[in-house]
Amino acid sequence: MTWLARILYILGCLALISAALFRVWVYQDAVQLGYSLSEREHELRDLRNELRQLEIELAAERSPARLNEIARRLKLGPISTSTVITAKLLKHQSHLKRALAVKNNKAEKGGADVQR
Repeated sequence: MTWLARILYILGCLALISAALFRVWVYQDAVQLGYSLSEREHELRDLRNELRQLEIELAAERSPARLNEIARRLKLGPISTSTVITAKLLKHQSHLKRALAVKNNKAEKGGADVQR
């Protein structure tokens, strides 16, 4: 064999070995991603189960019987529907007040060029 043929043979062998190693690396990476995906799906399933459980607990805590029990324990009067509505309105009003305060605060920091 001539030296050119030997070099070509060696380069060909190196190319085959490089291609084989690249294929193994890609396969290993795909397997690792599969394991990672499986773990995330398991975590998602667990979190969904926990969310369902918390929603059940929240519904139980919000039940009229539970609220009456808490009111009796705290020696509060009976719950009326107008009180619940007012509490909801007050909650929304406080959110609006906070939003306006933030807006006004940003406008004050912006300088005189900002119109209110």
